[in-house]
Amino acid sequence: MQGWPEEQIKKEVGAASADTEVKLQVIVPIERVWIKASRNVAHYAIAGMISDEIKELSIQRRKAR
Repeated sequence: MQGWPEEQIKKEVGAASADTEVKLQVIVPIERVWIKASRNVAHYAIAGMISDEIKELSIQRRKAR
């Protein structure tokens, strides 16, 4: 969703705001991952806790356009 306007992101994910970017890299067995593709984005979920599987995490505010 990088490069999408905030209003479009809010509509896609059903959020009240979309002003923060989160980049997360995890390594988990594929059987723990659920993926659903819709429109121009893929939604996913990971079963169980992932704290030990997090390899990289960055959080930053999106720049106003």
